[in-house]
Amino acid sequence: MDSVSIPSINKYCRIIFNQKGRLNFVEIDENETKAKICKVIGKKMYNKKIQLNLSDGNNVLVDKNDCATGDGILIDVPNKNVKEVIKLENGVSAMIVGGKYSGTLTRIKDIKDKIITFETKDGDFQTSKKYAFVLGKEKPILKI
Repeated sequence: MDSVSIPSINKYCRIIFNQKGRLNFVEIDENETKAKICKVIGKKMYNKKIQLNLSDGNNVLVDKNDCATGDGILIDVPNKNVKEVIKLENGVSAMIVGGKYSGTLTRIKDIKDKIITFETKDGDFQTSKKYAFVLGKEKPILKI
């Protein structure tokens, strides 16, 4: 979900996985380079605040405990401010980032323990919860 900017030729791209598990570059607007979706991979208490450990290696301090491990958050890239929390729940848009279905954009149908059922136009499939990367409630909130 990182973005690459080449200002000299006015090109901006987001890096995502394709369905073969390789990196793919998606052209985006300059405005979208200022926001990024990250997955919450851990939480800790730090001086009466909550520290969110993110999938890109960053940590963010928040006051409210309104997100859980596995949720996605939209952050402002230069300031690392949390703009929006995307819950890992039924019906949200997600991308699979590992395993057999890596790179698949899909919708979460059901969550049971560590297994998630996804729905696609080709049918339903299941994979591990750790491979789900939430992108938005009904559709991805950033261009994918």
